[in-house]
Amino acid sequence: MKKFKKFYIEITNVCNLYCDFCPRTQRSPEFMKMETFSKILDQIKMHTDYIYFHVKGEPFFASRNR
Repeated sequence: MKKFKKFYIEITNVCNLYCDFCPRTQRSPEFMKMETFSKILDQIKMHTDYIYFHVKGEPFFASRNR
């Protein structure tokens, strides 16, 4: 597998902020299960130097609400 410059993991799509630059979605609010997160990390850790834990959600909000 090739090496990626960076890899994004959306651990949640839930956010308590209302930033103007972030579009709202119609997706149902979800939090990634810890088991799923661990499996993903195990699979990608050798293929990238940078892992970002956000896409549409607020990652710190996810960690406080688990």
